[in-house]
Amino acid sequence: MKLVWHKPFEGVERVRALAWTCDCRAVVYELLQAGGQAFIRKTTQTEPTPKVKETHRWPIEEARRVWHALLLGEMR
Repeated sequence: MKLVWHKPFEGVERVRALAWTCDCRAVVYELLQAGGQAFIRKTTQTEPTPKVKETHRWPIEEARRVWHALLLGEMR
């Protein structure tokens, strides 16, 4: 399956990192929680500025399932 990536949310909100991949890679993924929902942020480390995209928000348990599928290569 393919995830839909959007521009990052521009609002002021508290975001908590639940899990992440190593920042030694060209593409870094983070599972983030905000306001009782969770989403995945993808950062492509490019020069001069990294490119950041996010998925839409899901209930936390659903986001965890998507996160695991992403790590297993079942989604991208």
